[in-house]
Amino acid sequence: NLAEARIKLTDAHGLTLAVVQLDSEHMRARVVAFVKDGKLVQSRNDQPVLDSALRLDQMRAHVDLHFQAVGIHMYVDDLKVELGFFERGDGAILRANVRRTPNVRVRGAAFGIVPAGMLDWFIPGDIPGLARRMLDVATLGNEGQGIALSARFVSAVDGRSLVESSGGFEILDTALIRFGMKIAADRVMPDEAASDDIRRLRVTYRDAFAADVERFGKYGRVP
Repeated sequence: NLAEARIKLTDAHGLTLAVVQLDSEHMRARVVAFVKDGKLVQSRNDQPVLDSALRLDQMRAHVDLHFQAVGIHMYVDDLKVELGFFERGDGAILRANVRRTPNVRVRGAAFGIVPAGMLDWFIPGDIPGLARRMLDVATLGNEGQGIALSARFVSAVDGRSLVESSGGFEILDTALIRFGMKIAADRVMPDEAASDDIRRLRVTYRDAFAADVERFGKYGRVP
């Protein structure tokens, strides 16, 4: 099984903030961005634009996805995600909405034998059409909000931090989609043992970062 993603993040003026590439086959991620004095710098045609003010309240992510399983390839082209990052006195809020249906393409042959078109004989409709209908319901529903996600980051007085997240969307209710969602949940969602490992890794990373900050405070020197 294979999943690939390319994400281009742009600001309100269409300038590029970052390009992210993900590859599950090789467990690889690549991030390309310009940074100056610890802050993102916009770019155009792979060249930094230093005279433009950085605004994060009206961003857009252009996402291209490629999924492959048993020889069938599905492509999701130019999924547009509207993003907004808003700083507040006690923290920040990140909001994301998907309100447009992307283009969906399917090609390949299951197990190298059965063409994708022949699989349509066994399902109600065709694979790209079913995927588009599902995305139409998700992006146009939810009272006009489409696929809506939000996260709130709060800095407490005692030095601790709080992260709250929420999301909502509508989904086309069919037996085939329920079956597919179950397979995705079984493959993607970690079991109890994996969840414990993730929690331990998170705590270990936090403690190591705090120790590094403390050591830098004692021995570090800024020129």
